[in-house]
Amino acid sequence: MLGKLFKHEWKDSFLFMIIMNGSILLLSILGAVFFGSMDVSEFDFERPFQGLMYGTYVLVYVVGIFVLFIGSTIYFYVRFFRNMYTDQGYLMHTLPVTEHELILSKLSVAMIWKIISTIVVTFGLEVIAYSIAKESFPTLREIKRAIQRFDIEPGRITLIIILSLLFSLGYALYTYLLGYDSVSVGQFAVKNKVIASVGAFIGIRMILRFIRNLIMITIGSTTFSRFFFLSVSRIDDKGFLLAVAISDILVYIACAALYLITHMIMKNRLNLE
Repeated sequence: MLGKLFKHEWKDSFLFMIIMNGSILLLSILGAVFFGSMDVSEFDFERPFQGLMYGTYVLVYVVGIFVLFIGSTIYFYVRFFRNMYTDQGYLMHTLPVTEHELILSKLSVAMIWKIISTIVVTFGLEVIAYSIAKESFPTLREIKRAIQRFDIEPGRITLIIILSLLFSLGYALYTYLLGYDSVSVGQFAVKNKVIASVGAFIGIRMILRFIRNLIMITIGSTTFSRFFFLSVSRIDDKGFLLAVAISDILVYIACAALYLITHMIMKNRLNLE
């Protein structure tokens, strides 16, 4: 049944997310053509038309990326609210499925689209960067040589990459589960459940940040950035690796807690409109 729920969620969100990602991809291609057809070294910001074209494109592209990530996240929050806690919820909760299957089907689809969006944006930025500096665009061999200049052990580079990827995935999970949990907590309100959900989102986020900072203070730093900028002199320093590892552990603990709270509310305190 989980497969059917996944298929249904994927089908319902497909058109919206394809349009969102397709728009960024189209903007990237247009930007690559725009920058590739001109000599950037001769670009003159004092020419009003050139400056207007450049500024407009950059603004539209940055806003497009913002809308893609923030807009799609809100979109999946709204889908969760409508499917679980409005009239649609009566149907969803009468299906022969568990609360775990309901949550996982929505979470897995949202995560897949997050990964796809990240790939689309990364690819788009690479295409634009190549069109601007194709003559001096670094090759993989040159990038490898640049890394070797820092005298970082290959094993530590691999470890840093793995830990960073795990944190990125964990933070994406955290973002969606925070929304799902807030929507669920908001259902305790008698009226204005949407406003209550927004309030729950702010409150839960502040509580989790306070707990994170308290833990980081305990181990000798208030934030991840302090580890990165002040506590280490080299990127392969043990302090940096410790910071990344602790960040990974904390984000997954937060995900587990948010998931369990959402599941508990859906199972024991369901309050449909």
